[in-house]
Amino acid sequence: VHRGADTVPLLIERWRWTMSDFRFSAGDAGKEEREVFERAIVDTAGQVNDPRAQWFLAGVINDANLAADLRGAAAVSFGMVGGALGTLTAIIDDNRQPLLLREGCALGLGRYADAAALDAIKTRLAVQGQDPAVVRALLAALGSLGSSWGWESRGASMKTLGDQIRKGCADVLVEWMKDKPEEAEILTRALQMVAWPESVDAL
Repeated sequence: VHRGADTVPLLIERWRWTMSDFRFSAGDAGKEEREVFERAIVDTAGQVNDPRAQWFLAGVINDANLAADLRGAAAVSFGMVGGALGTLTAIIDDNRQPLLLREGCALGLGRYADAAALDAIKTRLAVQGQDPAVVRALLAALGSLGSSWGWESRGASMKTLGDQIRKGCADVLVEWMKDKPEEAEILTRALQMVAWPESVDAL
C-alpha cells in the first residue's frame, strides 16, 4: 500500500502467473504465509483505489475454489475500486453463497460514493428474513458510505452529493436504532462515522 498503485499490476502478475515461484516455508507455516500474501494482494488493490484491478477482483469474488473470507475481502476492495454494483448485490441476494462472502459484498456496498449504493443497501435491509450477519454488514456499510471524513476528503465539488447520502444513511440508522435496539453497538459506531448533526435531535 505504501508503494502505491504501481505495485498493483506486479501483485496481480504474482497471483496469476508466478505464485508457484514464490518461496514459502514448508508445511502449515507456508500455507499460512500464502494465505496472508493472497489477502494482502486483494486488500492492496482497494486500499490504493486502483480501478485496473476490477476484473481481477471480480474473478476472485466469483472463484468458488477460494476461501469465502478471501472472496469477501476481495468484494470490499471491489467496492473501493468502483466495480459494478450488480456483482455485489447479486451475491448478497443469493442465499446459496457462503455467508462470509455475502457479508463482504454487503460491506463493499459501503465503499461506493454513489446514491445507488444507498438505495441498494436500503433495499436489502428491507428484505424479510435477511440473515442477521448480512444485516449487520449492511448497517456497517452505511457508516462507511456516509462517513463524514470520507466525504470531506473528496472535496467541495462532492459536498452536495455527500450531504444527500450522509442524510440518507443517518435517517436509516436512526430508524434502526429505534426499531432494533439490540444492534445498538454497530448502529452507534455507524452514526459516529456519519456524524450528521440532525441525528442528535432525532436520537
